[in-house]
Amino acid sequence: MDFIKHRLREQLVVNDIYTCYYFEQSNREQYIAESHDFWEIVYVDKGEVNANTGSGYYRLNQGNILVHSPNEFHQLESTGSKAPNLFIVTFRCDDEAMAFFRRK
Repeated sequence: MDFIKHRLREQLVVNDIYTCYYFEQSNREQYIAESHDFWEIVYVDKGEVNANTGSGYYRLNQGNILVHSPNEFHQLESTGSKAPNLFIVTFRCDDEAMAFFRRK
């Protein structure tokens, strides 16, 4: 069997990872609102969660990802019906290509 290699282009370099958490929450959780000077990615592994951000209010369901840009106000809360399991990673990335993810 022949293997074909694929050259990867380095588009984004993550300079630092601050936190990496997996949370199994109840259907009645509310988190303290925050903002910080680094990026945050929230992935909903199970259930659903509401996200209040500087750019709007969103309902995230299983499989959804939300990206918080540096210094963006954000707060998460359970919806009351489906308890969420969340994977959250915070990191620093100075690449200009990250501008694509602002308000997404």
